[in-house]
Amino acid sequence: MRKRAHIGSGLLAVSVLGAAGCAVPAVFQPDEPPHLRAPVTAAPREPAPPPAPRKRVRVLWRDTVPVERWITSPIQELGTMTHYLSSLLGVDRKNEHAYFFRSPLGDEDWYEVVEAPLSEETPNQAPLLRWIGKRAVKYGDFGAFEGDARENLLRYAGMIEDAGPFVTRSRGGETGPCVAVSKDALLYEGTHDEVFVADRQGGHVRKIMSLAAAYNPQFSADGKTAAFTGCHHVSPPPGKRTQCEYHLYITSTGDRAPTRIAEVIDPQPPVFSPDGRYVYTVSRDENYLAQPYDRGGCLFRVDAAPPRAAKKLRCLDGRSGVAFTLDPSGKTAALEGSRIGSPTYVRDVDWLSLPGGDLLGSAQIERGGAYGTLGEGGLYATRAFKGFAFVDLATGKVVASEEPTSTFTLLSHHFAADGAVYGIRQRSGARPIEEIIAIDIRAEIDAAD
Repeated sequence: MRKRAHIGSGLLAVSVLGAAGCAVPAVFQPDEPPHLRAPVTAAPREPAPPPAPRKRVRVLWRDTVPVERWITSPIQELGTMTHYLSSLLGVDRKNEHAYFFRSPLGDEDWYEVVEAPLSEETPNQAPLLRWIGKRAVKYGDFGAFEGDARENLLRYAGMIEDAGPFVTRSRGGETGPCVAVSKDALLYEGTHDEVFVADRQGGHVRKIMSLAAAYNPQFSADGKTAAFTGCHHVSPPPGKRTQCEYHLYITSTGDRAPTRIAEVIDPQPPVFSPDGRYVYTVSRDENYLAQPYDRGGCLFRVDAAPPRAAKKLRCLDGRSGVAFTLDPSGKTAALEGSRIGSPTYVRDVDWLSLPGGDLLGSAQIERGGAYGTLGEGGLYATRAFKGFAFVDLATGKVVASEEPTSTFTLLSHHFAADGAVYGIRQRSGARPIEEIIAIDIRAEIDAAD
């Protein structure tokens, strides 16, 4: 949150600058003509010191990991890491806390959300929430938490309020249950592929719609409109493999039933524009169930208000794993996808203005990973082969950064206002450690020059 300016100090600053900047007229004595005064020689100025280099990686939190929890990953790129995989959900800089999700790499059936106070070097890592059982891991059932289900729902909702929308923007892997928070209500996924709405005290729970399955609920900023993905049973045409077709659904306060957006098929989790006027999502083409199954997708903008018209902003054809992400301001988006048949697994990233969808820039990342993170000004970061790719989408410049084999970092979807992206890093050694870090993407790109 930006600090509010103090009016008094601002006026004081103006008055001081005004006094220092006023030109005071010279006073001439009658017995000293101007042409006889000794010239005044200005003292030579000291050269300004060079600006301090920007710190490329800052450690915000660190804790040691018991050696018995450290294993050699079966995935060559990951090297050695703990027996669990940690994923940073978000950072609350106001209260100096971070939240990360932890799940085991083996056959254990649990996962947990950990709250880490950033001001402490070795904090007590008692989990904030913990799931038990395979069904809990798959569905994020609040009844499967240790403790009272309603209290756990409220605790998780409070975490989302503190950490911001980046928790619900996470795309890749398991990141806990999907919960959306507004001033008056909560939306959350239930155990049996359902979306429920409750009041802010977790009471008066009801199912938002009867569908075969529903996921990924989101609120607009004012809490008056909600969006989610869901499927309804259909009679499959010849050649199609499913009887449940997924679409985007939007509903507002006072609607009798959510509106199904027919043009948006098999969508990714939706994201609202900051002003609540639009819903953005990526949808596959109309024939996505015909071979090849993963062959492209389009970024859609859907009006949040009736009649909820849908418009294609941009498509990536001949690409697999098409995904999108918004910058923190919601003014631009990155649309990405991997070229089908590319021997070097090239991932194309287009930078688009919103809400119009005009192309601002683009880049090509060899062996680039999916689900990148977009900052303001076109700064973009993603996993790549053996490390990262840091990208300036405005110029198309791509900087590859390789990690040591003893280190593995997962980036979050949280891009800070200072141009840093948060992540969680695990490092092996005599005393294995886990860290929450902030990577200055601009500094990383500039350091490559």
